[in-house]
Amino acid sequence: PTIIPFYSHGDSTITLGDYLRRYLAPGGDLYDPHRSYSAWRPGARYDYCNLAAALAGFMVEAASGTPFDEWCDARIFVPLGMTATSTSIRELAGTSNVVTPHVETPQGIRPISWYNGDNVGPAGSINSNVVDMAQWLRLQLAGGTHDGRRIVSQRGIDEMRSAQAAIPLNRGTPMLFPGAHFL
Repeated sequence: PTIIPFYSHGDSTITLGDYLRRYLAPGGDLYDPHRSYSAWRPGARYDYCNLAAALAGFMVEAASGTPFDEWCDARIFVPLGMTATSTSIRELAGTSNVVTPHVETPQGIRPISWYNGDNVGPAGSINSNVVDMAQWLRLQLAGGTHDGRRIVSQRGIDEMRSAQAAIPLNRGTPMLFPGAHFL
């Protein structure tokens, strides 16, 4: 079943590039100038949007000529030894020790299918475990190197560690995050 026009449970129905073209380009069947774009000039105001991450992933595909999933495998997961990490729920099938999502219904709690975000994968479809994530943390602590090999440039590490968007606090934030000045 489709949750909203471009998200679905089960297999993704469109590729990342097709989704972005259909959503961002005037004339695309998912395009809506009021939903597809913010009303504010870039940098003028914070506005949450996963689409920017999806677009960055598409830029990786366009620049490298390699699908985002394969690029992540070749450039990050394999060099770091992240053998249980993937960018698609399809790779979770048949895997042991995987959490299954559930939903509460009037008849009780029941399992549901995994959400497949492959069509906007770079916005958050990485599946991993604590052992593999520790390899990513080791890379961060080593300034982008792993076993003497540079995986991420120092400039890339510095950028990951810098503030990207200061999110102003609203009235409810101090109750949720008492020590926060910005998120």
